[in-house]
Amino acid sequence: MFTTEDFRVKRHLNEPRTFMKLEYDEIIPALFIFGMFWLVKAVIFGFFLACTWIFIIKKIKRGKGSGFMWLLIYWYTPEFVHLFFFPHSPSSDIVEWRD
Repeated sequence: MFTTEDFRVKRHLNEPRTFMKLEYDEIIPALFIFGMFWLVKAVIFGFFLACTWIFIIKKIKRGKGSGFMWLLIYWYTPEFVHLFFFPHSPSSDIVEWRD
C-alpha cells in the first residue's frame, strides 16, 4: 500500500528539484538543444552541444546558490523575457521604490 518513496524526506529542505542528478535549469535547455538537433538528424552533434551546455552552466553556477540562473534572467534580460518567467514581479529597471 505505501512505499518508501511516499515518506522520503529530502536531505536538505532547500535542495533544488533534480532529474538524473541535474537541476531543471540545466537539463531542460539541454534536452531542448538535443531535441532540435535530433529533428534535423544531427543527433551526435546535438548530444555534444547539450553536454557542453550542461558543462558551461555548471561552471557558471559553481559556488553560487541554486537560484543564481533565475537572478541572471531577472536582472540581465529584456523586460519581455523576464516577464515570461516572473509575470507578477516588477520590472528590473526600477531600482528605487518610493512611497
